[in-house]
Amino acid sequence: MTKAPVDQSDLKARLERIAHELGLTIGDLYGPADPHSRHSETRALVEAFDRIIAIEARARCIAFVTAEADKS
Repeated sequence: MTKAPVDQSDLKARLERIAHELGLTIGDLYGPADPHSRHSETRALVEAFDRIIAIEARARCIAFVTAEADKS
């Protein structure tokens, strides 16, 4: 499967919406450098999710994350 081209303006708009919902700035999503910080983990999760094209696969991801969050 080939990777779909990334529309940079669409990506920026998505990041702005995500940052807003999390009460962060876009800059917060890019830092700090610690790969195990909450912001870095959130960014990694969002970037990976954004690469998933299949609606069914995205639904499975959301269900998994929701189930894990409900266990906490």
